[in-house]
Amino acid sequence: MSGKFSVVLSCLAFGCISYAADVSNPWLVRVPNGTFDIRYSVRGRVENGAVAEYLRYEPLPQDNVYQKIIWTKQPPSKLIAVVPQTQDRYLRLDGQNIEQVPSLSYSFKVTFFKVRVDFSKIGKIYPYDVKRPEYKYYTRTIEETGKDASGKKRAWKDLQIPWIRQTSRENMRAANGDTLAYIRRIYELVSEEFEYYDENAKGVHPKNLLQSIETKRGHCGLRHRVFVTLLRAAGVPARTKNCNRPSGSPHVWAEFYLERYGWVPVNLARKAGDFSHFGFYNDHCIIWNNDSCQDIKSPSGKNCRVTQSRGQWYWKTSTKKGKPIYDWEILGSESAD
Repeated sequence: MSGKFSVVLSCLAFGCISYAADVSNPWLVRVPNGTFDIRYSVRGRVENGAVAEYLRYEPLPQDNVYQKIIWTKQPPSKLIAVVPQTQDRYLRLDGQNIEQVPSLSYSFKVTFFKVRVDFSKIGKIYPYDVKRPEYKYYTRTIEETGKDASGKKRAWKDLQIPWIRQTSRENMRAANGDTLAYIRRIYELVSEEFEYYDENAKGVHPKNLLQSIETKRGHCGLRHRVFVTLLRAAGVPARTKNCNRPSGSPHVWAEFYLERYGWVPVNLARKAGDFSHFGFYNDHCIIWNNDSCQDIKSPSGKNCRVTQSRGQWYWKTSTKKGKPIYDWEILGSESAD
């Protein structure tokens, strides 16, 4: 295999502050919620050709306020990389002109925690330190290209979408500039106005943020992306949490940041009037990575984007007919321990 692996070490201020605050401050209640044995495997292959170039970022779960990881088969440390500004750790695999992409497998125990924020114990809402690099990262504008609901290809900047700008201004005005009141209004608005759908639902299935806004519907990833974008438009740091349940089914939810307190969980309601998951997390979800869009580079320097995904394959095959495929499997069972 060609290519070099590197480990990037950084102390992320948001992560250090928020994790320490989360497990010690009285505004947060945290209790165990079950332990599972997890085995993960992935294999890449190419039909009708060979691998001319590939890149794989395979996320690794980490300890956080929502989960505790105990490794039973840990990946090689020399392959671990950190995406700057995100807290996320990945196995980075890359290569050029090789016969076969190597398979991956690892296993671990995960103990989940119920996490509830007691807002009655949160006092003053402090202004954000806007000079902090992590603040800039989690309030940044994301540029995207895709089709709108009519099928026309377009390019846009998420914070500049007219509906995002107008909705943000209107709700901040209605909240009288109160940051927490604004966040709560946006949580209720997206929960109520954006229909949740699954793959079996009838009608339009939006594939990107713009389509979701235009159709007012989306799966969990897109609905939480709308929520996060509306918070960032008002200068509130926010990010998605990308997960799989032990059964393998995917899920996405979100967090927002309160200065001097930490990250607060949000799971948008699927039923009208159900706002019980504002500041409350109680799911069995293995958290892989943060944020909807992360940019990484392939061995040849091509920019690749991880979008609402556990990881990212970038492929270049030796023939135009070459079809890259990867198979992955998550097997989870409740631990007897």
